[in-house]
Amino acid sequence: MRHEPYSLHAIHRTTQREDQVFGDQEGYLSIAHIEPLRVGHFEAGFHAELVAAVDPTATPAAAQRRGGPGGPPPPTK
Repeated sequence: MRHEPYSLHAIHRTTQREDQVFGDQEGYLSIAHIEPLRVGHFEAGFHAELVAAVDPTATPAAAQRRGGPGGPPPPTK
């Protein structure tokens, strides 16, 4: 995020710590492992690996939208 074009974006970027959907749905378990194709030459591209386990019998809870930086306020009960 320190390099262009990303450094030119004057917006608040939601971190994983702030992202309640990411946290509530165990997002930390799905972080990709990324390596450059050529060490020191990022323009050559990257290789990413993500291992995912799927339980075809599971019924996940619906994601809840909540308030946050730039988002709507949480619903009142």
